[in-house]
Amino acid sequence: MLDWENSQYAFQIAAAILAAISNSLLIYLITHFSPKDIGDYKHLMLFISMFEVVYAMLDLVVQPNLSMFVVVFYGVKCWNKMRSILTTTSSHLENIQNQLFYALVAQTIIPIFLMHLPALTMFMFSFLELDAGHLSGLVSFSIALFPALDPIPTILIISSYRDAIKKFVNKKCLKFRKTKIGKLLVKRKTKVESSHSAMG
Repeated sequence: MLDWENSQYAFQIAAAILAAISNSLLIYLITHFSPKDIGDYKHLMLFISMFEVVYAMLDLVVQPNLSMFVVVFYGVKCWNKMRSILTTTSSHLENIQNQLFYALVAQTIIPIFLMHLPALTMFMFSFLELDAGHLSGLVSFSIALFPALDPIPTILIISSYRDAIKKFVNKKCLKFRKTKIGKLLVKRKTKVESSHSAMG
């Protein structure tokens, strides 16, 4: 049976790998599929994605409280930079800004639930001199998930990124259907559907 510390560390490694994959995907989408009118915000999103990969690796090496300090420090820097970037108002740019705003709101909610509330809960346990037991380990799990899940709202909310993912998946599905296994699965699915329609 695995002990608690080894489970936490294994989870942190898995979350760091997932963070590297999801943020690399977002970096690829930003560099290849960003709307032309997105302007300097493109660079800010690239910076945030690269930071989250570094943060995930940092979370493996240092304690979560130090990595939370780093997040707050760079979060304030990003917020100040973003205030200076978002100043245009054409309808196309307004649509892009709305998508970016919703992505930002989602990316604000994720750390609240995965970092701040769990950490606050543990601080309250300490303040009230209560033993949190293994619950304290859940903070490490939730903090490790943060950089892995944070790019997902941006990928799903920004239409050009979402469309690029759909196009990629559709292309891979069509390619798979042309293979022997794909043809066999389509043929088997057609047989099952025709037998169900004959019974009903």
